[in-house]
Amino acid sequence: MSEDELLQAPAVKYNNLQSYRLIELVAQWEGRLTANHLSDVFGDSRSTATQLIQSYIEQCPDSLIYNSAIKGYEATEEFIPSFCSGTLDEYMQIMRPYLSQNTTGTQVQFNIEPDPRLSPERQRIVALDYDMNTTLDGRYKRTYRVRAALLIYWLQHLRLDRYREKAEGQQIIISPENQITLAPYMPK
Repeated sequence: MSEDELLQAPAVKYNNLQSYRLIELVAQWEGRLTANHLSDVFGDSRSTATQLIQSYIEQCPDSLIYNSAIKGYEATEEFIPSFCSGTLDEYMQIMRPYLSQNTTGTQVQFNIEPDPRLSPERQRIVALDYDMNTTLDGRYKRTYRVRAALLIYWLQHLRLDRYREKAEGQQIIISPENQITLAPYMPK
C-alpha cells in the first residue's frame, strides 16, 4: 500500500490491522477464508478469529461473502484490498513463518489426470497437452513432486485450486487416490 492509501484506510488497531492483512491476503491468494486461518497463524481462539472476520466485514462490507458450500468466506467481485498491497510477496511474507513451521522440507507427490467428464478423445488431447503417461489400466497421468509449503501455488498454477462446473473449464483433476493424502497440506 502506498503512503497515501494507508492514510485513507480506516483507523484500525495494530493487532487488527495484522489480522485484516491476513484476511485479505488469504481471501485473495487461497480463495477461501475461515476462522482457522487466523487461529493457526496468530494463535487466536476460534471465537476471537470469527469476531475479527466480522469486524473486517464491518470495515469493508463489499469485500467478503460467506459461501456455505465451501464453509468459508470468499472475496466478492468488488473486493479491493484495503489493508495490504495484495501481492504474492506480501502473502508469502506473512505466511512464511507458519508455512515453514508446519511444512519445512516436506515433499508431497500428486498425480493429475484428465477430467473424467471429458470424452475419451478430449481426454487424450488433454493428456498430450500436459505430457501425461498412459498407466497399465489405460488411464492418463502425470506425477508432480513439490514442497508442501508451495502446494497451493502449484494447484493454482494448474487451475486445480477450485472445482469448475464444466469439464471443459476444468480439463484436469487431482487423481482421486491423492486427494486424501494432500488434505493435510491444503488450506483449511
